[in-house]
Amino acid sequence: MNITELRNLIRTGEFLEQNPNDSLVRNQWMFDVEDFLDTIDNKYRHRIFNAISLLKNYSSSLERDLLRVRRENISQIMGLLRSLYNRDTSENKPLISDSQAVFIVHGHDDTLINEVKKCVESIDLKPIVLREQPDKGATIIEKLEEWLGNCKCAIILYTPCDEGKAKADEKYEKRAHQNVVYEHGLFQGYLGRKR
Repeated sequence: MNITELRNLIRTGEFLEQNPNDSLVRNQWMFDVEDFLDTIDNKYRHRIFNAISLLKNYSSSLERDLLRVRRENISQIMGLLRSLYNRDTSENKPLISDSQAVFIVHGHDDTLINEVKKCVESIDLKPIVLREQPDKGATIIEKLEEWLGNCKCAIILYTPCDEGKAKADEKYEKRAHQNVVYEHGLFQGYLGRKR
């Protein structure tokens, strides 16, 4: 995999995230992404080809529908390209994304989730709560994988939403929801502890 070529595709894609209607740049970028995908053997290849196909072929008389589909598909492609970039271990490199997204891993404490979202927004970052994101036909793990490559960092909220105990114990203790523990490990392993 040519990491420099991938880096350039991501930089152009970042421009398109802000300017999805620039047809000249968008069309060349889709062509370049397809060429790049021919050089790799990766599980994301099929998903990126599908998103590009939808970008090329979707038509609507409503401009807002066109813009929405363009943004969604560019975002999906960018998440997958960023994931490819981050998985490359040939050199120690930082995430090149200018993404301002902060992923919030949470249990069932809606009050705390809303407080953290407001805090993140107050420093001009974009809070991402998985349950508020469109499914786009993806499973939860696929949605998580996409955000791994699309976020600047993650905030993990350990709140006493569940109860549990060791076999030998009689008394149940409060504990974090199990998805929080899983997603914490997923994001820490992928982004590193500092992020």
